[in-house]
Amino acid sequence: LTLRVDKTSLDVKGTAKLGPLAVTLEWFEDFADDAKFRRRYRFLGVLGDAERSALGIQLAPYLRGSVNVDLALLQYAQGKAEAAVKLDLKPAGLEIPLLGWSKPPGIEGIAWLTLRLADTGTVDGIDFDVRSTGLRSRGSVALANGGTPLRVTLQKFTAGATDVSGTISGRADGGFDVRLAGAGFDAAPLLRRDDESTTADDLPPVRISAELGRLWFGTGPPISAFAGTFVYDGENWTDIDAEGTLGKNHRIGLSVRKDGARRKMAFQSTNAGVGLRTLGLFDAMRDGEMILSGESDGSKSGAPWRGRMLITDFRIVDVPLLTRILSLGSLTGIADAMAGNGITFARLEVPYIFKDKVLTLNKARAVGAALGLTANGEIDFARERLKLVGTLVPANTINSILGNIPLVGKILTGFEGAGVFAMTYGIEGPLNKPTVTVNPLTALAPGFLRDLIGVLTGSSAKLPPAKSPDAARPSQ
Repeated sequence: LTLRVDKTSLDVKGTAKLGPLAVTLEWFEDFADDAKFRRRYRFLGVLGDAERSALGIQLAPYLRGSVNVDLALLQYAQGKAEAAVKLDLKPAGLEIPLLGWSKPPGIEGIAWLTLRLADTGTVDGIDFDVRSTGLRSRGSVALANGGTPLRVTLQKFTAGATDVSGTISGRADGGFDVRLAGAGFDAAPLLRRDDESTTADDLPPVRISAELGRLWFGTGPPISAFAGTFVYDGENWTDIDAEGTLGKNHRIGLSVRKDGARRKMAFQSTNAGVGLRTLGLFDAMRDGEMILSGESDGSKSGAPWRGRMLITDFRIVDVPLLTRILSLGSLTGIADAMAGNGITFARLEVPYIFKDKVLTLNKARAVGAALGLTANGEIDFARERLKLVGTLVPANTINSILGNIPLVGKILTGFEGAGVFAMTYGIEGPLNKPTVTVNPLTALAPGFLRDLIGVLTGSSAKLPPAKSPDAARPSQ
């Protein structure tokens, strides 16, 4: 350390260690009667992973690597004090997993912090301004002192398509109340999170209220004029009430309610095609109205969701799997129609069970003038595999008329109202490239023979148990 002192001031410069942190320090005292500040400290150092760990500061996975720290502390003549911190984030890697934003080391980044200090020297609050490529965050933090709940005010937060402001307030029960408003929010990274890497402690109890100009769930069109409330009790999302607009005037809505021990869910869209594309679930549907409902036993952890999806008056265009089935069944005319304006359906009804990322379909069916089909089986999203079996009936209207002929229809189809000319199909394997099979015998077989063939073959739509995670993972 070097010391310079006279009647007007004191000036100390040198190097020192603050715990594990090596710093360059400056200490200046102004003795003048009219001095704006009495004392100024400045510390410059590098705060790496090891130094943060020794100081008990755990910021992973949000921050990894070294940060250049420049801290200045001013004590004014009136007794008040404040501290300013400049953080050079260029050497560090930053990540916000919930928003899908990250910055690798070497990319510019800077953060300014202003610490508001009480007369006792404790920190009352922090003003912050963080900037980097694709990220801007400005606001303030009121720290929890004397039982006062913590409160974060976001004056501006932008990351990719997200552009919001709002508040995050702590509650006495350890939970948080979050209020967001702004031009838009990109929720796609939330949906892409690997649930296997999370634990029940990742998210505390929280109530979120949001009013957004646009809300994205994927690469599809956004939901406009979105308003919603989401309540999480630490284990489950117990209450959800959200609605918005698709396109010019199509409505979309979601509600989840806790009714005693039961949890009930309802999802509606006045344009099923746009709704499914918006959620990033299915791109090949056009038009249609959709209602999805379900129930689960909220008193049991991991209880399945059981319900039904109903879609009416829609078109299907360009579905490779369905095209392969039609081609294998020599129904090229219908396949060509789907490649053009699409195939129209009057009704799709899907009873389902969803548990542990496995969707089980039981007697799902779609009915249209040119085509009818059924489906049973499982789709395992965790293992990225599926196994479905079903029946495909071309020219469904004509077949239904023939099937409704008394006695004749029953002999040919097994029951009145069923299709006469049909074929069975199977889809099994990885989601991105499954094997498709068609049974040509059923194209000409009457109903009783077709049913007999199904019994004799013992068709099953249950996926075999996974031998190991590696064995279940499809090859790349």
